[in-house]
Amino acid sequence: MRVPLIDNNPLRVLGVFSNATLREIEQNKAQLRAFARVDQKAQLPLWLNGASMLPQLPDITEEMLSEAEAELTLQDDCDRYAIFWFERDSRHANEDLEACTLLNENRVDEARQLWLQRTDHAAQKNLLLLAVAGDDWSEIATRAAKCFEGSMAEFRTFMGEVVESSFDDDSQSNQLLGHFTEDPWMTEVKRLLESHHKSRLDDIIDRLQRSGITDEKLLRYEVDEALDELGHLDDLKTLLGRESIVYTFYSTEISKLLSDKIKGYYSSYPCEFSSEWAKYRFNLLLRHLDAYGSAYDTAAKARNEFLTSSSFNKLTKKDESNDGCGCSWLALIAAVVLISKIVSYCGSNHQSYSYNLDYTPVLTQEELDSFYQRLEDIKNNQQIIEDERLQIEITEDSFEQSSAPLTEDVIMSEKQTLRDLKKRDSLMRLVVESVKQNLHKDPFE
Repeated sequence: MRVPLIDNNPLRVLGVFSNATLREIEQNKAQLRAFARVDQKAQLPLWLNGASMLPQLPDITEEMLSEAEAELTLQDDCDRYAIFWFERDSRHANEDLEACTLLNENRVDEARQLWLQRTDHAAQKNLLLLAVAGDDWSEIATRAAKCFEGSMAEFRTFMGEVVESSFDDDSQSNQLLGHFTEDPWMTEVKRLLESHHKSRLDDIIDRLQRSGITDEKLLRYEVDEALDELGHLDDLKTLLGRESIVYTFYSTEISKLLSDKIKGYYSSYPCEFSSEWAKYRFNLLLRHLDAYGSAYDTAAKARNEFLTSSSFNKLTKKDESNDGCGCSWLALIAAVVLISKIVSYCGSNHQSYSYNLDYTPVLTQEELDSFYQRLEDIKNNQQIIEDERLQIEITEDSFEQSSAPLTEDVIMSEKQTLRDLKKRDSLMRLVVESVKQNLHKDPFE
């Protein structure tokens, strides 16, 4: 897990322990400045550049040293950064330096064994930092309770950064609560988790409220981003329960905003792409909502209004009554892709293909541009298909009605052409019909 206050700690830049003396700090600063001025590289054990659990520091410049000094000017800042860096016990100073030297050589297990033999605060804190770097939630809970015993403010500061970083790393931070079985730690961690989930959901609400419908791409982006982050709503329900006032508020507010945005997008840009896009987004939203809550009812009602709207039904009827290929633009696009794959398969006889036509993915801008280009290609392909069918009929008529004498070679050639055209037309009809049937299925029914 990457915690910025550990990785980029100014105490690490200066190469000192968190409880180093002022004299030690000044000595290191002078040494590092001297190396920086002559453009030479220094190596300090407390940088821990050899440890794989931490990102390497870049070459230390005078500018970096000045920034580190500025960040440690106030005592409150010094105390905060000290919580997130390795500590030295005065009775075990040489052992702590040896353990950090082992870490610098990436011998993490050996360094851990040195600290496991001790019970002092410095050893517990250093073991806690190793647990955070290793994403070991059980060890984090155990060491944090021991390290910050009697200091709830420091516990809150440290665990707050850990929870925030776990969200950034897409970890399952809610599982952290299960490792704290005693108060006040369990209660405090629950508060931290609730606070961070609420903060992320507040961001979703704020972005949706600010997004308009004049920018088509931006609106789609904001809706998709909000749907991607609804895992925080699920976590909040797990943490507080579906009956909690906090969960009810966020689920209701987000359900209303997303429903309005999805319907607004379809109303502003009615086409077959937007209808499929809106239908799939409504289904995603419903999957994140409690089926017995008012938020679900709001989204379900909006979805039903969308599905029964005149414009949606008009497009659907247009798809069903489309004479020619008998399918929607999406079906035609899928048919073209399938036909190209079938032709490739028949030519190589080495590959097989399988497609999930019920799934409508979130399109990137590049995919969307390709989508519209395919629409133009399909319009041209429709005419080609009709021309080929007409050619079949003309060929049949000309073959039957021709009064000119025909040689055996000409007859065989005409028959082969006719068979090829009929085979091609039959293949097109089968593929299109299969695509149409699949696209009209609702994957969430």
